Amino acid sequence: YGLHLDENRTPTVVIDADIDGSIFSYSLLGQAVGMAIGRFLSGLLTVRFSSWQIIGVSLGTILIAILFLLYPYGYISAVVGLFLIGLGNGPIFPNMTYLTPKLFGEEVSQSVIGIQMAFSYLSIMLSPVLFGVLAQNIGISCFVPFLGVMFVMMAGMIIFSTP
Repeated sequence: YGLHLDENRTPTVVIDADIDGSIFSYSLLGQAVGMAIGRFLSGLLTVRFSSWQIIGVSLGTILIAILFLLYPYGYISAVVGLFLIGLGNGPIFPNMTYLTPKLFGEEVSQSVIGIQMAFSYLSIMLSPVLFGVLAQNIGISCFVPFLGVMFVMMAGMIIFSTP
């Protein structure tokens, strides 16, 4: 592909946005901080709430975040929305991993957790590529619908895995 050549590393499309570049860093930082806080709170709340209750609240938080991203409040809504997405996504994976022996049995739980990890890494790898193709062909306006479809898929898989 020639990515090792400097001339192939220059952008072919330049978008001139009248926004300070640091705001994009803050929005991504908000997602990472939200995920860290979500996992921390999940650990604290497991004393009082069940894993299913925490997962339910997490799904609700993600849905609120996606709806919040629909409002045109500028970059503030993007930063808060991405923070809430991180806050909601943070507790889901640890709690689903914790529930795996109960859902599938202890004898196969290690294999199922391995499959969960593989699909987690696969989705982390392929989701940006899929969104990039969509954004290139449709436009960046498909971001919130893309998040909505991914949310419905995730919520559906979680709901169908309940006992």
